[in-house]
Amino acid sequence: MRPCSAKPCAGCPFARATPPGELGGSSPLTYIGQSVGPFNLPCHNAPGYYDNRHDLDHRQCAGAAIYRTHVGVAEKMPPSIATLPEDHALVFSSHAEFLAHHTGLTVDRAEGWLDYIPPAQLMITELSRSTVKFHAIPN
Repeated sequence: MRPCSAKPCAGCPFARATPPGELGGSSPLTYIGQSVGPFNLPCHNAPGYYDNRHDLDHRQCAGAAIYRTHVGVAEKMPPSIATLPEDHALVFSSHAEFLAHHTGLTVDRAEGWLDYIPPAQLMITELSRSTVKFHAIPN
């Protein structure tokens, strides 16, 4: 597993500069659920990513690493999951901001949605998917 870069790449779903809805085929709720869990999130611009998305040698998503710090879960991640310092100018500061940007909801409506289906529930949904692969990663 390679460490992530210090900044999100062009088109990173967690980056404020990415156009709304450009999520690579996954829903914003999938990203929120994975961001709060111990998911290895590779950078979609890593060489070979589209050949094998489950390859742990891909560098991790810098946007996700920063986002996890913003939403308060970075310190809960295992050592194998990359985290980076805050950068509110480049990366969304909250789940509601992320959801609002990618769906066209207002931040208030997105907060209401996340009160109804909290990020922890979205993580459980992601963990229960049959396509999830678990990797034993040595420290």
